[in-house]
Amino acid sequence: MRHLISPLDFTVEETYEVLDFADRIAANPKAYAHAADGRQLATLF
Repeated sequence: MRHLISPLDFTVEETYEVLDFADRIAANPKAYAHAADGRQLATLF
């Protein structure tokens, strides 16, 4: 598992991939409505 602590942990290519993916989600949110079902996400400060 890869841990991301800072945006600088992404390569430039990975940053573009994330932004492209976000654009696809914004264009068709219903297609991704259940993409994270059964998964857990934690944001710790």
